[in-house]
Amino acid sequence: MLVHSVFFKFNPDVTSEQIEGVAEMARGLGKIETVKELYVGSPAPVPERPVCRNDYELAITALFDSVADHNIYQDHPLHVEYVTTNKPLWERVEVFDME
Repeated sequence: MLVHSVFFKFNPDVTSEQIEGVAEMARGLGKIETVKELYVGSPAPVPERPVCRNDYELAITALFDSVADHNIYQDHPLHVEYVTTNKPLWERVEVFDME
């Protein structure tokens, strides 16, 4: 199994409505056949702790059966469209992949 987590920080001029549009488009990535599960959300309102980061505004976590399935996802037209459409809105993107 591969867990693919992506954390987005948006440019300062991006509105909450735009962020919700990016989130809605992200939910559509679950239609890609190699995605087993997909979670889209924002930082949870948990108590602050020094080891926790909440300096992002949107996160996606996708589960795949294999690295090969993840690679198919990366090249899938829906994913390419998602990145191409939304990349101008992002100040920072961090990706964590784990097996």
